[in-house]
Amino acid sequence: MKLHKLLLASALTASFAAALSSCTEDPEMPPMVTPVAPDLDKVNTTLLDLKTAYWASDRNYVKEIGLTEEGEHIYVRGRVVSSDASGNIYKSVVLADTTAALAIAINGYDLFETYQFGQELVIDMTGLKIGGYNGLMQLGGEGEYNGAPSMTFMDSELFAAHAQQNGLAKPSMVDTLLVTIPQVMNYKADQAGLIGWQSQLVRVDSVRFEDAGQAYAPDGNSNRYVIDADGNRLLVRCSSYASFAKDIIPSDYGSLVGILSYYGSDWQMLMIDGDSAIGFDDASEPGNPDEPGTAEGNGSEENPYTVADVLALGSPGSTAWVKGYIVGSAADKTADSFTTATGAAASGTNVFIAAAPDETDYNNCLPVQLPAGSVRDAVNLQANPGNLGKELSINGSLEKYFGLHGVKSVTAFKLDGQGSGDEPVTPPAGDPVTSLDVNFEGITAFSQLPGWTTVQAQGSKNWRVYNYTQGNNTYAQVTNYNGGSESAADEAWLITPALNVDGMARKIFSFESSAAYQGDDVLEVFVLSSADPKTAALTKLDAHIATSVADGGTSAGGTSPYSVYEPSGELSLAGFSGVIYVGFRYSAPAGMNFHTYCVDNIVAE
Repeated sequence: MKLHKLLLASALTASFAAALSSCTEDPEMPPMVTPVAPDLDKVNTTLLDLKTAYWASDRNYVKEIGLTEEGEHIYVRGRVVSSDASGNIYKSVVLADTTAALAIAINGYDLFETYQFGQELVIDMTGLKIGGYNGLMQLGGEGEYNGAPSMTFMDSELFAAHAQQNGLAKPSMVDTLLVTIPQVMNYKADQAGLIGWQSQLVRVDSVRFEDAGQAYAPDGNSNRYVIDADGNRLLVRCSSYASFAKDIIPSDYGSLVGILSYYGSDWQMLMIDGDSAIGFDDASEPGNPDEPGTAEGNGSEENPYTVADVLALGSPGSTAWVKGYIVGSAADKTADSFTTATGAAASGTNVFIAAAPDETDYNNCLPVQLPAGSVRDAVNLQANPGNLGKELSINGSLEKYFGLHGVKSVTAFKLDGQGSGDEPVTPPAGDPVTSLDVNFEGITAFSQLPGWTTVQAQGSKNWRVYNYTQGNNTYAQVTNYNGGSESAADEAWLITPALNVDGMARKIFSFESSAAYQGDDVLEVFVLSSADPKTAALTKLDAHIATSVADGGTSAGGTSPYSVYEPSGELSLAGFSGVIYVGFRYSAPAGMNFHTYCVDNIVAE
């Protein structure tokens, strides 16, 4: 099954509004202080790894989060993808990174004022409680459900003591996963699907409300349903306290955005606000919004919309082409920095397009959210000085979300570390490269490296980016270790970008590895004919892989194995031609004992 990634909040949202207001604010006002998380460099765990380690099949349970294998506190990093401003989400904050999402139950109101949509948080998880509340995994406090230990709301001051804000809120950096209702139903078929998809911010297209014409929740909390063209249904939970509870449910087809929550044994979607319903009452058929103007085929690549067309459209929630000129960008690193065509351009992934190259009134412009980091889409555009004033057509989703019009790019997507079921889904690799020099410093996920992919071929464990704070080193790590409990067999791949061997100077590949503990699992290196190890032709390379001492505590030299790396040797690629990939395959049988393998300093030249 195929997934897509919808980059949310291209519609200028709060970071763009802050950028615009910074141009006209009172000069007597003191400058805004940007928070920096003091423990940012201690982040060592993804949400997927955390949820997998503490997951249980019981619907209701409570566990206390401990330390890592190395005896360190567990730190995670993610962005807030929820808001309780409308009242439909109750005493909760949802945090997401590129691997998974986690609901956090907090005993407090108006949480959106402190934990804003798009705010990045660094959380010290050690000592906090995690578990299940009638099937939904969440962080919170310890309570009871039908007489059994269960999760409930945690003290707001306790959470504040463990959570650190990092930077200003950037709604444009929040991602929405584009899914279908059959895919959503498939995700609850196994543990991996539940872990990876519970609490994700998702969007379903071409659906209609079963109860169109009624109020969302007129007399109490209500269960509503959206239905696709094939009759598949998804529950939408509506609170009577929501600001839109008395609003009339729209008719026709459109798109719905919300948190994919879980209760009992089924999914329930939580709308963030009334604008979560996009493009309804605008179409008589799914996916075909009313078109402005009279030109036939408006919105196609051959006849794209103009900027004025999109501003007049409303919020159709459809994918179309838009034509305009790049006239500015919003800096990626500071939410209050803004650049126009008359000044020095800042690097970033948020750009403005207008009908004319010299437009200076940004009320007449469209914000465009482009993929961050290594994710590529049909536009593959970065906001830099050379692009200002250029004309381009952009293919994306036309939205009005959080009150502002905009275009959001749509890209192929796979959750890092989360398999999609029957077939691996990987982001486009981009153009082949002729060299690599990768040490993983400064990143927290493989998606931040152009063209790199992971494939979870078997089991629930996968490669991850890990920062070893004692040695101040970041590397790729994999293990089938599961807290000492018996694990299932596992096969996981870390795969380089496409390599053009014909253009390489030396046609040499090398890396360094380290290993801790002992087991029957192995690490091997292969040349692949494609990025899909299930179908590619594989050729094993004779690489040296580090071995480890029995206890994993120290190497023969008396130092930590995570600080001592052994070279692979220079591996010749001279026998290959054209485009290839190099893959690190980790395979482990079911059992109790496993290595922890680390790979770093990968070079192709």
